[in-house]
Amino acid sequence: MAKLQRHVKALQALGDKGSSFVEDYCTFRNRELWEVRCKGCGTIIRKMLPIEELSVKRIVRGVTLIQERLALACLANYREVLIAFDDGSRHVTPMCVECATTRLQDKDLLEAVYTADLEQWKREGADISEVNASRKPNRVAKVAEQIRGNK
Repeated sequence: MAKLQRHVKALQALGDKGSSFVEDYCTFRNRELWEVRCKGCGTIIRKMLPIEELSVKRIVRGVTLIQERLALACLANYREVLIAFDDGSRHVTPMCVECATTRLQDKDLLEAVYTADLEQWKREGADISEVNASRKPNRVAKVAEQIRGNK
């Protein structure tokens, strides 16, 4: 699958500055999202964790078996970033608290973050509309633990 040309350009601009970036930030196991890394630095910000209250302990033929139920959990460093675009639209993307609050003033990184999301959607089978592919990120509108409703 060919990359979006603007994603390639954004990554080149970051590379020219010597800035780090994680392009493929989602890890899947058996088609399930297993962990999410910060696109800015690669730190794990979400991952599958056991839910203690739902664990089942059984003894079978003298062997203790523990069946764990897992849930994709946000870690303490997880933040959501609301990106504002030149056309007035908005987009929410996850990053670590450090990158979300200090690194996103760089327009090239902001562009790379958004286009990485477009690339991830394409890998998951989404049809990227012309609107999504052509809009340009302007600025970070908000950083929070969780953003509801794109406002």
